[in-house]
Amino acid sequence: MKKEVIKLNLLYFLRFFGDSMFFPFLALYFTSCSFEGVRLGILMSSIPVFQVTGNFVWGKLSGKMSKTLIVMRVMIILEFTSMIIFGFVKEYYLILTLTIIVSFVNNPFFNLQDGIAAKVSEQEHTNYAKTRMCGSLAYLIGVVSAGFLADTFGYSFVFILGASSYVICLVLLFLLKATDEEEKVGEKISFKEVLKNRKFVVYMIFFLLTLGSYNTGESYMSKYLQSLGLGVDQWGYVFGLMMIFEIVIIFVVSKCAKTTYYRILLIVGVAALTIRMGLSALPLPLWALIAIAPLRGIGWGLFLATHLNIIKKMLNSSLATKAVAILGMVQGFMIGIMNFCAPLIYQNISYNILYLILFGMALIGILVLIPIDMKFLKNNQKV
Repeated sequence: MKKEVIKLNLLYFLRFFGDSMFFPFLALYFTSCSFEGVRLGILMSSIPVFQVTGNFVWGKLSGKMSKTLIVMRVMIILEFTSMIIFGFVKEYYLILTLTIIVSFVNNPFFNLQDGIAAKVSEQEHTNYAKTRMCGSLAYLIGVVSAGFLADTFGYSFVFILGASSYVICLVLLFLLKATDEEEKVGEKISFKEVLKNRKFVVYMIFFLLTLGSYNTGESYMSKYLQSLGLGVDQWGYVFGLMMIFEIVIIFVVSKCAKTTYYRILLIVGVAALTIRMGLSALPLPLWALIAIAPLRGIGWGLFLATHLNIIKKMLNSSLATKAVAILGMVQGFMIGIMNFCAPLIYQNISYNILYLILFGMALIGILVLIPIDMKFLKNNQKV
């Protein structure tokens, strides 16, 4: 394996490991601080709102690979500093401020990282899905460990442990290098150039409805299961179960699937995510909701193994970074609204109605996706 791919795989592993120690437990941490109702809605909605802002700002600052790497170094410093402080404060407005800072860099960093991965995988002739699988494996290890550690030592310890992995990420960001060819091009890509592609615009609508609904539902799934009696450590195990299915699916797709099948695999994947939300809308017992958790791993695995490759084929690798940033922004607007409304819906009505609404929106998104012509996937070469 080439050196740049090894560095990239290690970056994905450590970046996802750090994230797994923080974001899957954020809603539970807010609850442990006795934040509910409007206050919880503001905290949870600030995450996607400032992800949108961050995607716009950092997306504008990024460009060719060398410039993007500099931007990512600044972002990782901001994030690990905020995470270390996070677990030591309980005052609402301080937590809100730290949540805003972390959100401003967290999701945008992943999007820029995917853009870098798209370029490296193309120039090194490797499959992006294998790199993404390193991230999923790290998430499995991290989230299972974090659930146990948070229950035993508290959230502060877990947040610091997660942040420490970002220090090594920073070193790797200095070691990753742009190719000489790209440095000579010096291209400057605008968001407008990406939006000229009509297929991408329709794909963006699908992404907004289906993935936006799914991510909103996922934000509150830990609280839903906790309300039925699930412990913090048990949530780590449930999340780990989902990650096992995700890793297996990504591995199988990267090894066996031709690009011509990516469209149907994507549809099956988002359908699995949507079915899980639909089943969560039913008054099922805790054991049944845990039993359907693998649908998340199957669906998310199929989505991750195909989504970025479809974007690369639909546009090209030079536009991929901006395209991913745009998708992050439009999704963030919807999640911001729904994350604010969600506590009001489940407190005044029920979790079941919340997931019924999300299920309906996701279903409409799938109906938008199905007619998109993806003849550009007929080239069976590995991506």
